[in-house]
Amino acid sequence: MAHGVLSPTRSMNLRPLNAARVGTTLVAFDAGDTVPVDATSGFAPSCLFLDTNATTVDARIYINGGTAASCNFDALDLTKA
Repeated sequence: MAHGVLSPTRSMNLRPLNAARVGTTLVAFDAGDTVPVDATSGFAPSCLFLDTNATTVDARIYINGGTAASCNFDALDLTKA
């Protein structure tokens, strides 16, 4: 399952963020077996990505620290209390 297969509007009942300033709809949540490549456009800032192919807990959830025009997904550290 590549990213983009899980539709945030159909499968998770979440609405994508509407970015009025750019006039486009951005992805607020996505899931798949590969994390989007840096500099890909279309992902809202702070978009969450669930890696369905991850083998360790600390590499399952990613957050976009980039912009809508150029994503930069970084793994969230879930191993620290």
